[in-house]
Amino acid sequence: MVSRLNPVTIGISFPKQTYRLGDTVSVRVDITSLTDVTVREARVGLECQIRYTEMRTGLRRSEVINRGPAVIPGTAPQMITESVEVELSDTYPTQTFLANRRLQAGRVNSSDVRLEIPSELGRNGVYAQSMSRAVFSWRVVVMADISLARDVTESRKIDVALTRRETG
Repeated sequence: MVSRLNPVTIGISFPKQTYRLGDTVSVRVDITSLTDVTVREARVGLECQIRYTEMRTGLRRSEVINRGPAVIPGTAPQMITESVEVELSDTYPTQTFLANRRLQAGRVNSSDVRLEIPSELGRNGVYAQSMSRAVFSWRVVVMADISLARDVTESRKIDVALTRRETG
């Protein structure tokens, strides 16, 4: 029964270095099953998580709740400016590296995948670059769709600089 909750373990490895936008990463994915299973599909991709602080101006929350749609004549609503922590993420297209494959219990299935880091940031990343103190963190994500069992997702941090590799 436990093997249906955690049918496989996923190991992710790649050279530890700082990559740049447009680089290609050689990713090795090891999938080990605890019992005989069928992997419908296994995919690898990139996710960029972004955190930044944004200043927002608006009505004080108590003003909105207390006033409702009615406005009391002669009084002005109180406007406030506050800093808000924003967390967004951009996901980039994934690549299938395993499809409709039967795995035997205890055996390691290894795949070498060439994963391309996009040459341009996604919509959220481009916007966040204009904010002060934006923090970008990247992850290689592997997702496995397992037949008759819980799907498995595993990720590993990867260092990506927000500059492009010079070609020449």
